Parts: sequence; structure tokens; C-alpha cells
Amino acid sequence: KGDFCLLLGIHATLTTILPLINLMFKSLGLQQLAVSSSIDTTIATAPLIFYPLIGYYVDKKIDIMAIGRKGWLALTSVAAIGIVITAAVVYAEGKAWGFSQHLLNMFTFIIVTVLFLGIKRLYHQSEGNSTTLFVRTMAFLSPLCFGVYLLDPVLKLAIYEPLKSALRPSIGLSG
Repeated sequence: KGDFCLLLGIHATLTTILPLINLMFKSLGLQQLAVSSSIDTTIATAPLIFYPLIGYYVDKKIDIMAIGRKGWLALTSVAAIGIVITAAVVYAEGKAWGFSQHLLNMFTFIIVTVLFLGIKRLYHQSEGNSTTLFVRTMAFLSPLCFGVYLLDPVLKLAIYEPLKSALRPSIGLSG
């Protein structure tokens, strides 16, 4: 549990707290903070490493059925607050210095964890009843998830970039 909390703390500091502080410093005209290049933060910031580690811990160590109503309310509230803060910060930065995507992932680790827990809870509640729409949908989609995850960089190059280039003039994308 200690390693999990430490990993989450480092990730939150580097991907959420530091960018928020730097945005505030930027708006005040102050020099932004940076992590020393001699510190390797890969394990806490690289999605290919961080998310499988977090997923393993959440899957194996958290008893999903032990989370009560108050726990779910707290989890979903934190995720919703993260979405609102991200939207506000991206909008404020965009209005001040131009829109970019570098702040979009500030709370992704919380949102993804809550979604995973919610899906796992729904699955456990439906377990043994293979006729429910949820179980049938999960059985159909789950084999595709790992492939989509692996193909994401290729799909972004093949689909997203040409689409962005084609739409840039009509929707006013910059960069």
C-alpha cells in the first residue's frame, strides 16, 4: 500500500500539482519550476509503466464490494472535480496564451481509476448472470481493449493527424 500511495503521490505532484503551480507562476510572470534532469521520473509519469502498475494494484488489492455509498460518492466527486478543474485550467490557459493539450491529462489518473473501479463493480454485481447486457457487452469488448491500447499511437498518426489537418481551417485549431 505504501508503494502505491508513493507512486500516486509522485504522479500527482509531477502531472497535476506542478503544472498548476507553473500555470500560476506563468500568469504572474514568475519563472516556472522544473524537475531536475538527473531525477528519473519515468516510472511515475510514463503511461505505459504507470497505468499498468496502478491497474494491478487497484485490481488485486482493493475490495470493490467493500466500497460503500459514501466511498463511491467521494470517488465520483473527486473525478468530477478533476474534470471541472481541467476544463477551467485548459480554458484559462487557452484564452491567455493559446490552446494546447499539455494540461488535459492532469486528473486522468483519478478519472481512469474511478472508471475502472466502477466497471469492475458492475461486472461483479452481474457475475453469474451471463444474459445481462453489461456482461455480454464486456465479453464482446474486452478482447479488443489491449489491441486498441497497443495501436493507439499508430491510430493517432493514421486518423487523428490527417483529420486535424483537414479540420484545422474550419474549426480554428492552432499549431
